[in-house]
Amino acid sequence: MKYYVQDFVDCKALIKELLNFNELSTLNNYSNSLKLALDSKIVKTLDGNTKIALKSKKIVQNLDDFEIDMYIIENYLKNIDPDWIHFIQKGFKEVESYAPKRMKLIFENFNLFNIKDKRVKDWWISVRGMNQNKNYKRLKEIGSEGEEIILNFEKKRTKKTPVRVSLQSDYYGYDILSYENKNSDSKIRIEVKNCENNRLHFYLTRNEYENSNSKNYFFYFIDSRNKNARILYIFQNNLIIDDISKDRGEGSWSSVKIPMNNNKLKKCKKVYLN
Repeated sequence: MKYYVQDFVDCKALIKELLNFNELSTLNNYSNSLKLALDSKIVKTLDGNTKIALKSKKIVQNLDDFEIDMYIIENYLKNIDPDWIHFIQKGFKEVESYAPKRMKLIFENFNLFNIKDKRVKDWWISVRGMNQNKNYKRLKEIGSEGEEIILNFEKKRTKKTPVRVSLQSDYYGYDILSYENKNSDSKIRIEVKNCENNRLHFYLTRNEYENSNSKNYFFYFIDSRNKNARILYIFQNNLIIDDISKDRGEGSWSSVKIPMNNNKLKKCKKVYLN
């Protein structure tokens, strides 16, 4: 079943009503908002399906109006897994530009394209990791942590505000758009790699590598083995050109593991982050 903006609005009203009562009668109630709440596993049925109650009242009662909006949509995505989940995982610009009208209206109505709001930004980071295994989700968390570190680093370095384009779309082929320095408006593109593994390495996609063939493209590799003494290594793609896979026959490579040995690290610009 497809749900629309009004269904989400009515679902929030239902949730807020349940916050004031422990349970509500659902006899002869076949509203879309109730179905949405049930499908999303936000509510549970009681007394032979004649009453409903919130499944996680302790969580919901601590949320403000905007957080309830995000809670409804996140649970909808988690438990119903609509056809448009793949748009979410590619970034908010993909949703804004290419998703079905119904989906865009829902996100616009709940202000979920307002990426300047930290709560919205954190929400996008969270939902983009849905339906992924624990190991992959942990790698995404490490990557997101690295991007936050570099955003703060670039703000201090340039005295300007960089843009985290990785939240907008995967297709850019880099994570952050920043500036050469505080005295220049010339842009640089930054691909962030963050590693906690004792054997320092990172994975590079073909899209990232193909976009890296530019003088204004930089890799920022963070050694996070010691979180109290992180080290940043800055380099360009000439450092890793020998590690890039070769296409063979009709096959083509999509990602490659890049080891960061001492020989490579010595050729990088080194910055202590802590």
